[in-house]
Amino acid sequence: MEYYHLFTKNRCPHCKEAVKMLKENKLEHVVSAMDKAPGALAKLQETANHHTVPIIFKVTDENEYSFIGGCDDLKGSLNDDDDSETQNETTTESLSSDDNNE
Repeated sequence: MEYYHLFTKNRCPHCKEAVKMLKENKLEHVVSAMDKAPGALAKLQETANHHTVPIIFKVTDENEYSFIGGCDDLKGSLNDDDDSETQNETTTESLSSDDNNE
């Protein structure tokens, strides 16, 4: 099962927006609030080279973490996924139409 893992702070409006987007898109996600772990957050920010929150990863079936970025990056990623699905639907419809023309 693929899901998103968000590292957030409780009062962060961008964090809340990212969680809201995932809920609206019915995407599985886990939220780790880092308010009480500033040292761990600092280490994560350094490792990811991303110095704001949220810090968002997509986790694959193989438990591999793929860095997405922040809230704006998540928006872009979700839009790219929507565009891919729309393109795949169009391609499938085109192929079906071609089959009917033979």
